[in-house]
Amino acid sequence: FSATEIFMIGQNGTIIFDESRNNRFHFIAHSLASASLRAGTLVGNVRLKINARETLEIIPVETIHGFIALGLLVTESLSPESVLKIMRALFQLPYHQE
Repeated sequence: FSATEIFMIGQNGTIIFDESRNNRFHFIAHSLASASLRAGTLVGNVRLKINARETLEIIPVETIHGFIALGLLVTESLSPESVLKIMRALFQLPYHQE
């Protein structure tokens, strides 16, 4: 898959990684991912149609280092297989929050 923007957010909203030009996406991703955390069940991913050509994919993962939400701005929605691969990779990611 290819993404035009990528970012990662920690559980408390801290930006872990950011190659995005839109802070509004950070807020949206954190809000949607946190809502699934509060509900007690993390979903595989959440999609939000931004415009006719772009979709914001939000992939929340509970890791041994804490909660991480990955945000991707894509032109084509990710397949379930791609989401699963990303979730597995994030679960194994070494992560240190300051």
